Amino acid sequence: MLLIVAVIYFLAMIAAALVFVMARFSGNMIKLVFKVLPLFIILNMLANWILSDFLAVFFGGDFYLQMTLLIGLFVFSLIASLLVLAREKKLELV
Repeated sequence: MLLIVAVIYFLAMIAAALVFVMARFSGNMIKLVFKVLPLFIILNMLANWILSDFLAVFFGGDFYLQMTLLIGLFVFSLIASLLVLAREKKLELV
């Protein structure tokens, strides 16, 4: 149970970081909604795939692929948000 909660927590942090990056490059809220909607659909499909076969090693679930994809997406979203923060900090100083 704790592993599933951790996976859901990782997915929520990925979504939050990617929405943060998209919000920084959107002019207004309407544009942001149109950018976030495809992201929501993709992350929903990813969450369904990971959580439906999670730890189902005996039924053909690929645990290592799912965890590698989840951690890779988390690292990507974290790096993207840190790059946006660095860019904003640099623009603020200029």
